[in-house]
Amino acid sequence: MYKTTTDLLTASIQLKEAAHHVTNREQHAAWWDSKTEVYIEIYNALESGAFTGEAHDELKQAQYIISEAEMYAASYALNTEEPGPVRLPLETWENIFRNLSEMEEEDYYDGVVDWVEVTWLDSSDEWVLNYGEELFEDGFKSEEEAMKRLDTLERHFAQYVK
Repeated sequence: MYKTTTDLLTASIQLKEAAHHVTNREQHAAWWDSKTEVYIEIYNALESGAFTGEAHDELKQAQYIISEAEMYAASYALNTEEPGPVRLPLETWENIFRNLSEMEEEDYYDGVVDWVEVTWLDSSDEWVLNYGEELFEDGFKSEEEAMKRLDTLERHFAQYVK
């Protein structure tokens, strides 16, 4: 089916391009069948030991490209749902509130200590929880959602809240 190592390299590049368009299980299965065909040809060529120099390099490059393509093709399965925002564990939040509380007690910044706040980020169209330039949590769709999260955290760690 493939006459040269360059044909196999070209086929692997086409597989990688096609991998970017896989969006469901059926497409992934069809892509996988095509990938397997090409991969077996590459594997057999490498195992034969008949290829050296540039031809061997093309086969190794084709093998690598297929590995990359597999990640793209499989990513639909890993992201079947829109990934939700990551929330920090409570232990991390306790450290944040404790550190901010200690900064306030030490009269840090001449007695002016900012606190965790809710901010709108134009660049990503979302609300975030931050302290100055340090972003802690993002992905809030509304200010109300972000404020509710902050209120819950402040109530949970009331001993640290000024």
